[in-house]
Amino acid sequence: MAPARRGGLKGVYRQRKKAKPAPRKKQPSKDVQQQQQQQGGVAGGATGTEEAAGYGAEEEALRQFDMDASYGPCIGVARLRRWDRAAAMGLRPPPHVRDLIILRRHHHHGDECLWAGKV
Repeated sequence: MAPARRGGLKGVYRQRKKAKPAPRKKQPSKDVQQQQQQQGGVAGGATGTEEAAGYGAEEEALRQFDMDASYGPCIGVARLRRWDRAAAMGLRPPPHVRDLIILRRHHHHGDECLWAGKV
């Protein structure tokens, strides 16, 4: 009978150490951040992708609601109906999202999810 190996598969499949992480970049000082804010920069405010995409904090909150699977599926279901269903099931969806959905419906922006017409 062959002698038992200690460590099981560790002797057969050796583990490799991960490479050291790259050095971190220095964060801009508070003075630089204040100057960027005064000049309309990105520091502390909306990210560049939000500005480039043309949506702000309200749309971001709605998109986060659409992407959160804990409130149920969003494809083929209007946002308000999904919010009401999640509330009825006791999932406690954010109340401010319901207000945003109703406000957008009132302004004829529709209440379809992020994926409407794309999937």
